[in-house]
Amino acid sequence: MHKFVKITSILIALSLLSSCVIFKGNNLTKIDPKQINVALGKKKKIYVHWDFDFVPVVGYSSLTYDDRERLFKRVLEESNCCELVKKKAEADIIFEGRAYDQRNPARFVGFFITVATVYIIPSWHVAKIFITADVKDGKQTRHYEATDSMTTAIWLPFIVATPFAYDFDKTQKEILENSFRSLLLQMKSDSIFN
Repeated sequence: MHKFVKITSILIALSLLSSCVIFKGNNLTKIDPKQINVALGKKKKIYVHWDFDFVPVVGYSSLTYDDRERLFKRVLEESNCCELVKKKAEADIIFEGRAYDQRNPARFVGFFITVATVYIIPSWHVAKIFITADVKDGKQTRHYEATDSMTTAIWLPFIVATPFAYDFDKTQKEILENSFRSLLLQMKSDSIFN
């Protein structure tokens, strides 16, 4: 019994010494903030509503729903396209967005195998991030989508890379920012802001 407790304690300690790295999927072209900048005399008024459905994972993201909404508003402000309003009735553009992620529930099986083998057998999982928006400009409603992903890989040799390549929040913020910019660029291409 004492040996079992000792081995279990070692495995738990090893699992806390994360040997993982995160890779961005880069499914979307990296968009420079200058690409979405709209130089207009008079800004259109926009009403924004988001539904976020992200699976909370202990030890991963500490981003709250409000953080994600603030991130979108910051990207919207850097585009210089619109003025945010609080009521739909005041808006020229109505933006109804939904952002969610898709994770495989079986991802923990690989993680437990990796931990049980003291990180010798690697495991990974891909989290896909989907962002959709229905944008109403006058009487016309348009649908926009942006999808990206990130892969988390866990393996013993990654222990040397972990301090440099494991920042889940930063990676998720970068992916969300670029996805939000992609939506705004699509809207700009459709002359929504003119």
